[in-house]
Amino acid sequence: MTHFKVTRENLPQSVEFALNECTSLLNAQQKGGDNALIRDLHAALSALRLIESELRNRHGRQKNERSAAFTRYVVDENDQIVMNEKLKNLIVNIEAIYKRY
Repeated sequence: MTHFKVTRENLPQSVEFALNECTSLLNAQQKGGDNALIRDLHAALSALRLIESELRNRHGRQKNERSAAFTRYVVDENDQIVMNEKLKNLIVNIEAIYKRY
């Protein structure tokens, strides 16, 4: 996975990249994959799709109402997460930038 810094300017591209990574990993896990990883990927995809939708529609929630669902998931499930560390951090960074966007 390529590492890059998430900024306000590249937020839509970062979201798209993370969505593609998660979708590819999920597709690879569909037949007899790791249930913990599948759970992590579903949580990530749900959060990323919400951000993508709000960015596309440009009339999302106010800053103080924006979701950080994946970040909360990471805090709650920290020891149980099996997702790639770089991908996990990328999504947490995306949510952090989005909450300030």
